[in-house]
Amino acid sequence: MTTEPIRPRMPIPTISQLEEAHRTFCQHEPRDLFYRAARDLIERARHGDSTLSLPEALAVLLLTWNRAFYRFRKLAEPHLTELERLLTCHIIVRLLKPSKPDLSLASKKKMRRL
Repeated sequence: MTTEPIRPRMPIPTISQLEEAHRTFCQHEPRDLFYRAARDLIERARHGDSTLSLPEALAVLLLTWNRAFYRFRKLAEPHLTELERLLTCHIIVRLLKPSKPDLSLASKKKMRRL
C-alpha cells in the first residue's frame, strides 16, 4: 500500500492577486489576440453577423486553444456536426434549467432573439 505525500494547502488567492496574475498572463500569452478574435467571431456568429456558422467559429477558438490536437486532424464536416450537436444540447439544457425570473431589459432582448 502506497501513501500519498501530504501536500501543504495552497493559500486562496485574493481578487487583486488574481487580477494581477491575469494581467501578467495577458502580457506574456502570445495567443491573447487570437483568443479575443475567436471570441468576437463566436459572438458575431451567435447573432447572425458572420458568414461562419457557430460551430465553425467555435472550431477557430478550439484550434487557437489546442493547436497540437488539431495539427493532424482535419476540421471536416463530421467534427463540425458534432460541435453543432454539443452546442444544441447545451442550449437545450440551459433552456430547461429552472432559474429565477429576470425581467430586466437585457433579458427581454435575449428572449426576443430566441
